[in-house]
Amino acid sequence: MVGWHLLLLLVIEVALYGAAGRHMQVAYGWSVPCSIALAVAIYVSVRVVLVAAEFVLARWKGAPIAAALRVPPSRLIAMYWRELGGWLLMFTFVLPFVLSRRSVLDRAAGTPSDKLPVLLVHGLACNRGNWFWFRRQLEQRGYCVYTVDCTPPFTQIANYAPQIARAVDEILEATGTKRLVLIGHSMGGLVSRAYLDQFGADKVAHVITLGTPHLGTWMAKLGVGPNVRNMGEDSSWLAGLREREAARSAHPYANFTCVYTYHDNLVTPQTNAALPGAEPIALSGIGHVSLVLSGGVVRHVLGVMERLRNAD
Repeated sequence: MVGWHLLLLLVIEVALYGAAGRHMQVAYGWSVPCSIALAVAIYVSVRVVLVAAEFVLARWKGAPIAAALRVPPSRLIAMYWRELGGWLLMFTFVLPFVLSRRSVLDRAAGTPSDKLPVLLVHGLACNRGNWFWFRRQLEQRGYCVYTVDCTPPFTQIANYAPQIARAVDEILEATGTKRLVLIGHSMGGLVSRAYLDQFGADKVAHVITLGTPHLGTWMAKLGVGPNVRNMGEDSSWLAGLREREAARSAHPYANFTCVYTYHDNLVTPQTNAALPGAEPIALSGIGHVSLVLSGGVVRHVLGVMERLRNAD
């Protein structure tokens, strides 16, 4: 389905708001530009309220962490507008129009011998378009970067693992390398863990997660679908995953880096985005969607990648 589900929702929503504008045009003699402006205003206003509600709920259910409380109001306001802008950009202009399911090798190229290839794994109800900016930043630094579409959009997280396995094998064959780096945003980090759970870690040098609800999130109570339920704090799937990981190794997360934010508006409590024993990179003043649109996050990720390069 790739972006078809998002495009369908966008078309339905635009049609509804367009009908409201048309009603005002017929009933009250509004001009066409005014009717269109009303439809756009309704569309944007719905997002304004939804994103604000996410932050309010996340703050209410999250832990009052000192680092989060020290952020000045001006930065919090800027954070909100960046998150709103990122949401509008992604779900209005980018993700709904990624409609073709191409091979993971959509930009195949030889990888430099001293740099590991990278596979980016998107989050819930998204597609590879989620990485349009982030991917370009890594490529400009000389990394060979690949993306994958996890389909269907709503299924058990474990069902995505074979898709990641195929992508990993394709990438390693194309680049002639033995290992790669997995970077997962939100649910994508759990998909990466599901892959390691089912197929082992021999082909993965490191896993970097961005805002992943490793220990579950309270916000899952407000969503629907099997993968949403998998991300709940009381998820039996998450509990089972942790048990299997602990049984295989005394330090199952030694090759993990968890990038998370104290102001995450979808993962709450926000510290649930960290794993015990993993390298933590805690940020503040940034929202959930903004993690894949942040130059600061890119710099942290590049720092981790550089350390891996030097270690090899």
